[in-house]
Amino acid sequence: MQVVAELEQEVRHRGVANLLEAAVLGLLGGVLGTALGWTAALGMSRVVNRYLAAQGLVGVELGFPALVLTGGVLGSTILALLAGTLPASRASRLPAREAMEGV
Repeated sequence: MQVVAELEQEVRHRGVANLLEAAVLGLLGGVLGTALGWTAALGMSRVVNRYLAAQGLVGVELGFPALVLTGGVLGSTILALLAGTLPASRASRLPAREAMEGV
């Protein structure tokens, strides 16, 4: 009986580990995606500014919207956490014997 209780606790710990993994992957994905998006916007603004200058027009300035950049990172982290909640909650509700079958 103690073994079953220990297995149930192990399943709960794995659920927490799944959530932590989802949060870290979401954070890293958000940082990488935001950085790549910012780089693409910077490159596009340079191309547009060259074109506008060739036409004799005033170029545009690319701002640094901290709220948008922060929102991109936080949003991806929150979405990854929400996506990781379903498998973690399912694993924590399974009986220990069923949860450990695939391990």
